[in-house]
Amino acid sequence: GACSGGFVGYMYGNAIYDSYSTGSVNSTSYYVGGFCGLKDSGGIYRCYSNSNIYSSYEKTDYGYFGGFVGYNSGTIKNLELENVHDL
Repeated sequence: GACSGGFVGYMYGNAIYDSYSTGSVNSTSYYVGGFCGLKDSGGIYRCYSNSNIYSSYEKTDYGYFGGFVGYNSGTIKNLELENVHDL
């Protein structure tokens, strides 16, 4: 699929509370996040991620990648990140 995440690939609506993801996300997707690949709406509250992400997506015209969320359109509050590095 187009969306890969350590906890959820694609999120539309609703909310996630007090959750976490660890490990690695290895994908060929273009929306990749340590916790959520694509968050279209809804909220993520008091969550954290200690996940490594990797995508072998090869197109150069677009791609959304993030340590917590690859692409966000909504609310994220009180999150914790570990092992964050610039690529």
